Amino acid sequence: MQFKFTNCDDFLIIKLSGTTSPNERLLSKRSFLPHLQKQHLKVIVDLSELSEHGGAYLMGMLNMIRKEIQILGGEMKLCALSWRLYRYFQENRLLDFFETKRNIEQAKRSFRKEKYEDKS
Repeated sequence: MQFKFTNCDDFLIIKLSGTTSPNERLLSKRSFLPHLQKQHLKVIVDLSELSEHGGAYLMGMLNMIRKEIQILGGEMKLCALSWRLYRYFQENRLLDFFETKRNIEQAKRSFRKEKYEDKS
């Protein structure tokens, strides 16, 4: 699996591509940690270029990212799920666990602004 990290406004966009493998979560954790910092409390994971296979392995990866973001007090949204992946989420009741949007712009608009405003 490949990862591309993009800082866009107040968002960190993580684009996942390729296929997932059984040990992906463990192998990739070091790649993610330097990118997940306090200034990136709004994270969007773009799944538009992800292979159709490996749903269970992907869940481990997404859950690892979600937990790291929650530790920092942030939120994560998923976007651009393929029809097959959306169906997998639906069948396994993961839509209640992960918030999904159709595209990056929709995901950006869905974050609650008041949570991230400076209260000085």
